[in-house]
Amino acid sequence: MNCGKRSAFLLLLALPFFLIASSAATAPIDETGSLSAEIDRLKDLVFPKNSMLYVLPTQQNRDDYRALVTSVMNGNYDTASTQAAALSYELVHYHDTDTSRDFYLLREALNEYGQQNLGWGNYIWNPGGGKDILIEAPHPLYDTNTPEFAIEVFQGVHGRGYLMAGAHRACMGDGTMGQANVCGHTDSIFHVVHETWSLSTTLPIQIHGFDWDKHTNFPAGTDVVLSNGDGAVPQP
Repeated sequence: MNCGKRSAFLLLLALPFFLIASSAATAPIDETGSLSAEIDRLKDLVFPKNSMLYVLPTQQNRDDYRALVTSVMNGNYDTASTQAAALSYELVHYHDTDTSRDFYLLREALNEYGQQNLGWGNYIWNPGGGKDILIEAPHPLYDTNTPEFAIEVFQGVHGRGYLMAGAHRACMGDGTMGQANVCGHTDSIFHVVHETWSLSTTLPIQIHGFDWDKHTNFPAGTDVVLSNGDGAVPQP
């Protein structure tokens, strides 16, 4: 019995099938639920202060993620799902019961312990168009309640994109302006998404919080501060 030849023949038959199967695109995951509740769940996974868990993305990571969010923006969702999987992310076609609208959610795939591994953030694309506005929550743990407020604004204005960072700004034990602070560095995945989804007409709005004790120069009774980002405090 010539088992060697038979095994080789079977291998040659199986190999083309493997190559064909592996090249096929992966369809997005379908889910239905409250988008605001999903943001609450994802916020609980954000890496906390001084946890030392944030992974600084390489240039290749950033290039690959730019290609991913470009595919999402262009409506190439099967391609984007395959690109997401290669980056340890999931692309979810999410039907939001809060608004009866459909969105595409990029969220980090979890490890065997139900935790994220990278801390690169979560991103929502509105395929229905909506207003040319990006709503961003760059400091999801500290500034308190900003992801919740941001998703409410995103749903309310029917914005085009939602961005939430995946780590506390001081995650790496290097202070509030450390490498996990996506507002202070351009080498983050958050910045890649912001840059790729921002067109010449796009209005990006970041939701921040503030500590009264550190901002005594705010006018009395201030509840909301609108700023163009230059640090000035306008008077009413």
